[in-house]
Amino acid sequence: MGARLLFGKPASLPIGTPPAALHKANDIRWSLWQSVQFPPRGHYTLGMDRPKAYAEHRFIGDKRTQLVYDLDLDYPPAVIAELVESEQVGTFGPDTLPEARNRGYRLAKV
Repeated sequence: MGARLLFGKPASLPIGTPPAALHKANDIRWSLWQSVQFPPRGHYTLGMDRPKAYAEHRFIGDKRTQLVYDLDLDYPPAVIAELVESEQVGTFGPDTLPEARNRGYRLAKV
């Protein structure tokens, strides 16, 4: 019986230890993966501060106009403030744009 292959190499190393040649490739893949990730929830770097009541939400919708606002983008603060004051805000679960579109909302233009 031949040796079982792991990543094209014999599986002679303990499980969970990739071959030394793959360390560099994995490091490159990991750095690329990290570079395209969105900021974690509750941490954002663009635009305005999120309203307190919606600090854990990225997308909020206006029930009157069926528009959805991405709070990571730079909308005029007055628009978001007026929406929150009107109490006609919808949130989505999961908090994603496809879910908002599934409910009939369109992304508002910045």
